[in-house]
Amino acid sequence: LWSLLGVVGIYRLGRHLMDERGTAMITWLLATFAFLPYISTRALPEMVAVVPLILFSWFCEESLRHKRHWLALCGGLCAALACAFRPQCGIWVVTLSAVLLFQRAWATFLAVSVGGLIGGVLVGLFDWYSMGLFLGSVRNYIAYNAGTLDKIAAMPWYNYFLLFAGLTLPLASVVTLPAVVQGLRRSFGPKVVLDDC
Repeated sequence: LWSLLGVVGIYRLGRHLMDERGTAMITWLLATFAFLPYISTRALPEMVAVVPLILFSWFCEESLRHKRHWLALCGGLCAALACAFRPQCGIWVVTLSAVLLFQRAWATFLAVSVGGLIGGVLVGLFDWYSMGLFLGSVRNYIAYNAGTLDKIAAMPWYNYFLLFAGLTLPLASVVTLPAVVQGLRRSFGPKVVLDDC
């Protein structure tokens, strides 16, 4: 039931950013995500964290579209929850926040930031109550991974990035590229010059 929220969120987000074909593709990709093969259990936290991350993105889009900043506040709360489930989600949160700054959407950025701070404090208090350590889950996650660096196979630093890109950029993302390009053309008009896909 939890993962269905992400499917609904990605559908609603896709309706604003792409055409119907692209929206259908990304919705089906997320709906069937659980059935895709994986090399480890790394997908389990992602399945939980992807829902608040998608809702964060959708709340930000809706806030920009309708000028309702309480939606951005809800997005910030979702961002904090996603980062509590999987700290790497902070990469997307920081990226989308930078986009808001670049667009000079100051009120939306401020609302997201306040929501994220409130959510972070709530997660920290929950961890303090349950583990005796403020933001204990995130701190323990970082400490555990930092302590096992010597147990990871010795490879050049860029091999991890190549492996990560190879696993997280499946061919399905190439299928959605024409819909993304068409959505960009529709959003930005003739200013964007992209070759036909």
